[in-house]
Amino acid sequence: MRPVSIRFKGFGPYVAEQFIDFTLFEKSGLFLICGETGAGKTTILDAMCVALFGRSSGSKPGDLDKMRCKLCAKEDETLVEFIFDADGRRYKFLRRGIYKTKNFNEDHKCYELKEDVEVLISEKKSQVNQKAEELMGL
Repeated sequence: MRPVSIRFKGFGPYVAEQFIDFTLFEKSGLFLICGETGAGKTTILDAMCVALFGRSSGSKPGDLDKMRCKLCAKEDETLVEFIFDADGRRYKFLRRGIYKTKNFNEDHKCYELKEDVEVLISEKKSQVNQKAEELMGL
């Protein structure tokens, strides 16, 4: 798997949208996610895990609603979008949630990107999770 980009908002400590374009590092071949304590390294990895599997990693895994930024207003959307290449194909995994009345409503989708056209693979949480496991070899 080769990351292409990650986009998230209302996630972890970030209310505003964050975007990382990993293609900027392609010339180097390898890249390292590094920084000071509290710089956001784990948030990037958690965003990837939530996009793929619907929950974060680590000793205290959390679903999308648990990873929602505590500073968000109730009407703010929580979103994680991860685009990556695997087996010669490009995929986009998208998880989003928003509070409607008292419930946190979630949306789960995965796409294959063919010449910048999004071909929906699934929008059922269990099938999106299953596709991630299949692509990651888990």
